[in-house]
Amino acid sequence: MLSFYFIERVYKKNSRLNAIKVPKSKTDKPLQIDLIMAKKFQRTEMDFTVTSIQWLIDIEQVHADAGFEKLSRELIDRRFFQLVKFLQENGMTNRILFREIDEINEKSALNNSDLNDEGFYFLQLFFSRWSDRIYKDKGEEKEWKYFEKWYVKFKNEQDKNSSLQQTH
Repeated sequence: MLSFYFIERVYKKNSRLNAIKVPKSKTDKPLQIDLIMAKKFQRTEMDFTVTSIQWLIDIEQVHADAGFEKLSRELIDRRFFQLVKFLQENGMTNRILFREIDEINEKSALNNSDLNDEGFYFLQLFFSRWSDRIYKDKGEEKEWKYFEKWYVKFKNEQDKNSSLQQTH
């Protein structure tokens, strides 16, 4: 009997998440079979917190305690506000959450109910990229360009998917 290992990786082509099904042979040499996972995670009706200032502060503190560079509260607030602002300006929220960065405090949060479907699926694809950039932050202007680049990829993928659905 073959045992299967599932490994997820991102392919540059089509910007899709793929799973690699790797059957282990008797010689311990894996055979690779690529399977495209185009299915999105289903959106739940229940509300949940996607991210919050308090979570970002807590995560940063864990990293600082582990010896990583201490990040300023201003950077954490700016990045959170920038994420929400980008979502709002591109019509991916159900309401205006914050108009100014001064409105951000320890209780500020982004919830599932704050997002429309487009915002939910955009964050499903790009939230981890955004959060992984916190120690690589190059300032507001450059970080905004990352959001724009990701949004173009997201819209292109949406267009491809709608074109495929129309032809079938």
